[in-house]
Amino acid sequence: MRGMLTIFNRMELYVTTDIGKQTEIREALAHHGIDYKLVIRNPAADRHQRTRTGTFGQHGVQMNEYCIYVHKKDYEQAQSVIHGIECNHEMSSEREA
Repeated sequence: MRGMLTIFNRMELYVTTDIGKQTEIREALAHHGIDYKLVIRNPAADRHQRTRTGTFGQHGVQMNEYCIYVHKKDYEQAQSVIHGIECNHEMSSEREA
């Protein structure tokens, strides 16, 4: 635990539109005792963006962008946690094939 995360002491760890993936990453970080901050952005909610590009045909669930931030000092450990998740997914995929 490093105290409060601010824009001055945090680094962007992961960005995804997949709600399941962000949940999995947050649970793994919590399991390893790594504090994080989740920022949810909805680019379609920006009316200027919506005016230029429209939202027709965009899947509502994928409109949100999930940004996970961690303390700068926890960044390398957090990357290792994510790498472990991705390796587990690859091994599972190989077993299923």
